[in-house]
Amino acid sequence: MKKILKIAPASIHTFSHNIVLLTILETSSLTEPWILSHYTNLFFTRKGNTGDFFSAYDGDWQYFEHKTCPWIRYLRYDRNLLRDHCDIINLCKSMINNDTYVYVCVDEYYISNYTSGNGKSHFLHPVFIYGYDDEEQMFYVADHFSNGVFSSQKIRISEFQTAYNSEFQEQDFLEGIVGMQLRKSSACFHIQNVPEMFELNISKIIEDIKSYLCINSIYKTNDHYYVGIQYYNALMSVIHDKKAGNEYEINVRMFCTLLDHKIMMKRRIEYMLNHAYIASNHVDMLNIFKSIEQNTLLLLRLVVKYGINPSHNLLDRMEKLITSICDVETKTLMQLLKLF
Repeated sequence: MKKILKIAPASIHTFSHNIVLLTILETSSLTEPWILSHYTNLFFTRKGNTGDFFSAYDGDWQYFEHKTCPWIRYLRYDRNLLRDHCDIINLCKSMINNDTYVYVCVDEYYISNYTSGNGKSHFLHPVFIYGYDDEEQMFYVADHFSNGVFSSQKIRISEFQTAYNSEFQEQDFLEGIVGMQLRKSSACFHIQNVPEMFELNISKIIEDIKSYLCINSIYKTNDHYYVGIQYYNALMSVIHDKKAGNEYEINVRMFCTLLDHKIMMKRRIEYMLNHAYIASNHVDMLNIFKSIEQNTLLLLRLVVKYGINPSHNLLDRMEKLITSICDVETKTLMQLLKLF
């Protein structure tokens, strides 16, 4: 038997927990209002030097956004309970047969698709399973397999089973097998009274933009996080450290997340214009956010170039771009708030 569930092309590219949810949601155009009513704020973790749309306030790395998304039926099968009572392969196939996507931690060491693992190092990381082929004995999966690029591939079921049963399985932060099923019925009890199910939740977006701009925000920059627009301060701090001679490598993902954020910001403005939440004479805002996205992409390319051939000139150019992007975005978002 063979079954492959539909997935959408990744609209953002950094962290798999965000990408996976969106590749499921974006198989249906009905989910767009919910998507664009979220993914507005930014959090920079000081410890890991990375960024995300969600923070520990919301249950960071515990997949808060998966569990609370009203479009998703979220399931989790405890690894300890499954150990003695279930055939893991048959369970994954049964979930796929029931139109349920599978998200599960595996040890990359045992899976040949991973360039960072594949017999080199042990590292437990979640892989996204959306299909299987009994004849080929393969799972259809998606993850960042090589060069930081999220892609779809096929992995051997035998390798998956070994990787799932790794001697390092106590590091499984998912604590078992997660299932995500896209809800199809608007009559479902779980989604009847959610404002952003079928139209933008404008009041939420406005409050989230204020929070991002650190206006009356419940989130505060602290010893663990830079919050919202202060994300740029974190990036500047990294650049200043490099200028001062700090030898640690710049974590490219913090800039990749910034680009993801600008992609979502542009999409939100475009949707608001197309659906008359913003008057058509404000199309210049969309053009500004397109420019912000392009400048953020340029910034990312400079960071990558610096990793290959470091120079103070590149650091100066990064610093100027960060300042410019922050200033333009702040000014434009303040103008947007005045429209409501």
